[in-house]
Amino acid sequence: MLHDLVSPWAALVETADSSAMHAFTQRHADLLNALHRQHAPDRPTLDLATDRSLLGPLAARTAGRTAQLRITGVMERAATAGADIGCDVVLLAGDARGDLLEVIPHINPPTVVVFAELAGGGADGMLRLHTAVARGIALATRWRSADSSSVLATGAVWDRWTRARDVPLSEWIYSEGVATHLALTVEPQAPPHLALGVSRGAYALLRQQERALRARLAADLDRCGLGPMLRWLVRGADSQVRNAGVGRIPDGAGRYLAWRMTVERVQRLGLRDALRRAS
Repeated sequence: MLHDLVSPWAALVETADSSAMHAFTQRHADLLNALHRQHAPDRPTLDLATDRSLLGPLAARTAGRTAQLRITGVMERAATAGADIGCDVVLLAGDARGDLLEVIPHINPPTVVVFAELAGGGADGMLRLHTAVARGIALATRWRSADSSSVLATGAVWDRWTRARDVPLSEWIYSEGVATHLALTVEPQAPPHLALGVSRGAYALLRQQERALRARLAADLDRCGLGPMLRWLVRGADSQVRNAGVGRIPDGAGRYLAWRMTVERVQRLGLRDALRRAS
């Protein structure tokens, strides 16, 4: 089910009714608290957008019947392609930091949150949002489906920062790779750089550096811990972490390599099985 929380929040900010805004955050406290831990563990709070000039156009883009029908269509195509676990998709307006997507798989139903302000406007923004929705549903399928062989498909309370300490980077990379393949299948007109969350220029550089980056990633694949996760899969991670070894690891490199490294598995097994197989 699709839940647009951008529009009601934008309306509350417009009225500047602090008690109503507090009531909104209390009503969605379980989700917001889970998101705070996963999306912004380094900040004292998970801040929602309060800029009216941002929220008005953002609400217009997400609340319209056409926009919501398109997102619902993405959800249906993701299910047809193999990501067929029942999910909630929540559109939220955050503080424009971090990744576009956050998945909370172990609540009922598993929930995919898209920070709509990070998608941007225009046709590209629509494709970024759509591919994020599809990628999130794919990850929720891998991490929650009863028939998934992923080591992350357990009933435990979800905390990727804790799980990163005992699950090797290879599992996270594999998950991101097959999820990106599903996103591009669901939105075939989206250029890869939009699904990967990088600019055209950054994508071109990643292609040029692919061989060297693969060699660096190989040294981390069997490692557990926050270091490998931050180096390869967390957008905007501290430069000290990214400078490990020789030269800086570019933002988006881990997701790009994940996508490239899972091509053969997806072609051989098909998306539905690839989403559920052990990495």
